[in-house]
Amino acid sequence: MRADTRTGRGSGGRPPEDTSLELTGRELRA
Repeated sequence: MRADTRTGRGSGGRPPEDTSLELTGRELRA
């Protein structure tokens, strides 16, 4: 589900650094 959220946000274009870092950090810690 986290991958889906990231893909949905990245669909508009390049996701903001804050969101990208937060999602990446959660995926790595998960």
